Amino acid sequence: MGAAGIGVGTAIVLNKNQTTSNTSSCAPPPPDNGSTLASTIAFAAGGVALATGLILTVSASHPKGLGMVVAPLMLTGGGGALVRTTF
Repeated sequence: MGAAGIGVGTAIVLNKNQTTSNTSSCAPPPPDNGSTLASTIAFAAGGVALATGLILTVSASHPKGLGMVVAPLMLTGGGGALVRTTF
């Protein structure tokens, strides 16, 4: 989502620059038809989406990895071992 927003903002800016470069240098620049505002909004939305994704990825709890635990076990008739594995 974030990359799409940044891509849209880039496309709008490139399209505006291409339109501006096609005019002669003596003529006044064409009026801004909102492309600057649209690209700014797209860049901001993309940046917020990327930051949110990064924060959620970093702060998410990570599952425990593979492991095995062997512990002594005391029983009424004697002793034993407790074996626990996770995967």
